[in-house]
Amino acid sequence: MFVRLCAGVLMSSSVASSVHALQDSGGKREIIVYTSNGCHKCSVLKEWLKTANRQFEERDLEDVEVMAELVMRNVVVLSAPVVEVNKTVYTEDQFFDGNMLAVNRLLGILEGNDDGQR
Repeated sequence: MFVRLCAGVLMSSSVASSVHALQDSGGKREIIVYTSNGCHKCSVLKEWLKTANRQFEERDLEDVEVMAELVMRNVVVLSAPVVEVNKTVYTEDQFFDGNMLAVNRLLGILEGNDDGQR
C-alpha cells in the first residue's frame, strides 16, 4: 500500500513509541496512529481520539524500526497521519477531507466499516 506524499521527507531517529492509556468506549479494537513531528493533521487526529476516549498506541514514523516494520508488511508510508485498526491500514485521505477531520468516516473506520461509512 502506498500513501501519497503530503508533508516533506521523513527523517530517521530513535524516538520510542508511546501508549496513551485512555478508556476505549467501544470494543477491544487495536488502534495504532503513525505520526511525524510537526504534523498538524497528526495533532488533530490524536486530540480527537483523546477527546473521544479512544485508546491508541502512537508510533513515530521517524523511527527507523517503525518504518522497517511497515516495509516488512509491504506498507510504504510517505505522509502522516496513518491509522491502523486491527491490522488494516488507512491513509489520511480516508479520514481527512482536506485539512478537516472527516469524523463520520473516521468513526466508521474505528467501528470496523472498511469503507469508512458509519
